[in-house]
Amino acid sequence: MSFPNGDQFWLTAAEQTQQHIKHGEKLLAPREFKEQFAQCSDYESSWISDKDYFQWLIIHKGRMSSINLAFCRGSPQEILPSLC
Repeated sequence: MSFPNGDQFWLTAAEQTQQHIKHGEKLLAPREFKEQFAQCSDYESSWISDKDYFQWLIIHKGRMSSINLAFCRGSPQEILPSLC
């Protein structure tokens, strides 16, 4: 599936992430983001990777059931939403 370049919400999430993600940081996001970010893993990786492996998480509300919810649990100091 290709990145939805016509969707402003997806574009905004990609642009904001691009502005802040640093070299070497890992991203967990819908698989479409792999086109934009080489360091992106799709939601399936949330079931096999340690929660601390990823520094960035883009959550698509329609795909929440695909994510291991352990990635979404934590103290406010650990999880800081940047786009809601």
